[in-house]
Amino acid sequence: MIPLSFGDIALLNHLLEEWGTRYQVRWKDSFTACLEPPGECCFTPELQRKALGLVERFYREKGLAVVFSPDKLFFSVKRLEGPGKPGCPAE
Repeated sequence: MIPLSFGDIALLNHLLEEWGTRYQVRWKDSFTACLEPPGECCFTPELQRKALGLVERFYREKGLAVVFSPDKLFFSVKRLEGPGKPGCPAE
């Protein structure tokens, strides 16, 4: 796993708000963040998919892969490996 940056968390929160997901990213420690869902009255599977996808795309564009906890509430990032890595031709 690689360390998360406060700048990435701030930008993710801006994007999540811009996309209307009602999710927020909170700092847990230098390697883990919490993807905080909206209140129970606002939670939908569609909003969850949208938020998870946005986080994954954000980090994929940086050459990183997201590793979510089983409950999808926490995530860490690691370097992409293999053919999916941006800028590297498939072998």
